[in-house]
Amino acid sequence: RLFERATHNLSENDNWTLSQTLFGITTYYRREPDSSLSIKLEGKVSNVPLFEQIAVLKEVDLYYKWAPFCTSSLSIKQLDKLDVLGWMVVGLPNFGLMRDGVFRAIGCDCMKENG
Repeated sequence: RLFERATHNLSENDNWTLSQTLFGITTYYRREPDSSLSIKLEGKVSNVPLFEQIAVLKEVDLYYKWAPFCTSSLSIKQLDKLDVLGWMVVGLPNFGLMRDGVFRAIGCDCMKENG
């Protein structure tokens, strides 16, 4: 059921608000009934092997080492092989601009369904 919702979110733009398009990445957001905020990023990934894509999803603890403006990151829980809860702090601490957030990153194999 979770993947059905995710597939629907990828193919439909109902209730998503366009935030911006920058560097080939389009960002949308949506307020959920439980008051949480969902963010959807769309873009084309070319010439990146699957193994490296999975590594980015799984290595939340290392985000602070390479993600711009990320000052701290932590893997909260590994829910499944490609399902992780993470936490990160993003901002410019010297200017007092800091935000943190919890996210869930899920990867699924849809090769049979989508070719």
